Amino acid sequence: MGDCTASIEACDTLRGMPDLPEAIRRQTVLNREFAVAQAVATVPGPSGGRHGREQTTVTRVNEA
Repeated sequence: MGDCTASIEACDTLRGMPDLPEAIRRQTVLNREFAVAQAVATVPGPSGGRHGREQTTVTRVNEA
């Protein structure tokens, strides 16, 4: 719990299994997207935004 990197790696491992059932594959993709969003949200953005607040840009990671 809370280890986004390990979650992303586990999802990548699962997605690499050719015999993974489609329902599990779809859930794995959703889980990976969630973990990536959580990981991006925890990365501090550059300082100097409006009113000195940090800014973070969230981008979608390409699905392989």
